[in-house]
Amino acid sequence: GKALDTLPKLAAEGRGPFDLIFIDADKPNIPEYFVWALKLSRPGSVIVVDNVVRDGALADSASTDSNVQGVRRLHEVLAAEPRAAAITLQTVGSKGYDGFTLIRVKALRLRRTVGSRRQLVLCSCGEYGGCSAELAVVRIHNLSAAVEAEEEQGVD
Repeated sequence: GKALDTLPKLAAEGRGPFDLIFIDADKPNIPEYFVWALKLSRPGSVIVVDNVVRDGALADSASTDSNVQGVRRLHEVLAAEPRAAAITLQTVGSKGYDGFTLIRVKALRLRRTVGSRRQLVLCSCGEYGGCSAELAVVRIHNLSAAVEAEEEQGVD
């Protein structure tokens, strides 16, 4: 069946989280595949999206090709997703040139602070690492507010 029909079933069955997710599917739906991959991953997971450079057409903002538009929308989604750190690499071989996007899933963390306040901290670190200084910090007054903030960020 179609992957967009199968992925919700995987989530409903409690499958995952997965450490490595490889997306090599119909390009117009890549942003939706990425959203599901993020739901089925955890901090530290790696998501690879293949065939994204499209012989250089990715750089053509005027392209009307639905495959190119899907890949461009993926990059727009990635740019807005605080839980994703991504890089797109071009490859060259006997089939011409294309490339892939390598994505590392980051974590949202709660840290205890002075008094009853908590901070929701977006970490660019692994499960056991420290957080870097450039992180955005949102002060949260109670745990229920933190959960609401996580839901707004799309954290399940």
